[in-house]
Formats: sequence, structure tokens, C-alpha cells
Amino acid sequence: MKLWNLTEDKLPPKLFVAISHEIDNKISSIESKNIDKEDSIKQWKGNLLSIMNHISNPSIAWDNIGIYTHKANGETYANIFGHDIAYTIEIDRIGRNYVNVFYFDLNPEEYGLRESRHKKRLLHISETKLQRIIAETIRNVLYD
Repeated sequence: MKLWNLTEDKLPPKLFVAISHEIDNKISSIESKNIDKEDSIKQWKGNLLSIMNHISNPSIAWDNIGIYTHKANGETYANIFGHDIAYTIEIDRIGRNYVNVFYFDLNPEEYGLRESRHKKRLLHISETKLQRIIAETIRNVLYD
């Protein structure tokens, strides 16, 4: 039995990947809140970078296989390595294509990182208390 390997001698150049300021700020915020967990941050950021490197491949970004969800306005929604991501392919001033990421589910909790310093609390409201809150809100809107 003969085995044949197909190798590509020249791969297409990678696309630049731009993330929104909101995502960048959220990453910085999570880093600052978990400064004591260096190993977890390194692993988390390494995974985020591998996702960005993955979508920088033109055949992945344009979804040549057809496995991602595409909207009519050009938005692409994908789950890559367990992270939900949404992006568009834009053209810069020079005419080169790039990937513009506008949503990135960072999943810091999967790496033992927290998004905020405060613990989430469960609030129990009885039906009568909820009715009072709604009635008071309506009164404030109508009479103020």
C-alpha cells in the first residue's frame, strides 16, 4: 500500500485580526482583577490568542467549509475551541481584508478567573413584594 502526502508549499497570508475596544477593555479588566493567578491568566490568554490566530487563516475566516452561521449583513458567528465569537471581514484603507471581532465570549470562569470582585448573590422576592415594587414604579412614572 502506498501512502501519499499532500503538502502546500505556499499558504495564503494571514489576515489581521482586530478586536473591539470593549473586548480589549474587558480582557484588561479580568487580568487586573486576577493578578494573583498568573498561570491561569497565561493559559487563558494563550487560548484567546490561539483562537485569534485560527480565524486569521483566510479559509477559516471566510468559512470555506461552511460550518459557521452567517447573517445577510456579513456577520459570522462561530464556536471556536469552546468560545463563541462573532466577526465580520472588513476592508482597510489600503484595500486589504481583515477580521473585525465584535463579540468574544471570553469564558474566564473556565480558567478559574473572575470577571468582577463582587460575588453574585441570589435575591429572593415574594410575589407580594414584587407587586408592591411594580405598583410603586408605576405610581412614580404616572405622578412624577
